[in-house]
Amino acid sequence: DEREVEEITANSDALALNMGALRAQEAMLLAAREAKRLGHPVVLDPVAAGASRLRSEMCSRLLADGLVSVIRGNASEIRALAAMGTKAAIVGKAVYTGALALPDVLAAAGEE
Repeated sequence: DEREVEEITANSDALALNMGALRAQEAMLLAAREAKRLGHPVVLDPVAAGASRLRSEMCSRLLADGLVSVIRGNASEIRALAAMGTKAAIVGKAVYTGALALPDVLAAAGEE
């Protein structure tokens, strides 16, 4: 809930954002901003990224605003994020930030 998310985030050591709870978008954004302000890591689980415009826009917004520290996703979710032109991708257990094209991500993951 937006009314308590900043307080709860301030009392935590990290934040996990799960796109499966997408109806709480404003709360997610408030929590992510507070976590970043406090220097807490933010883990994004982009559940079904790319399956809808709403999910895609929310993931893109979080990443574009620099609010995500780590992305935890399966191969199809990571492919969807890479195809959206996001500036972060996971290959194996490493997180890469910067401009990566989908072929680069797939090649690094051994899925050319």
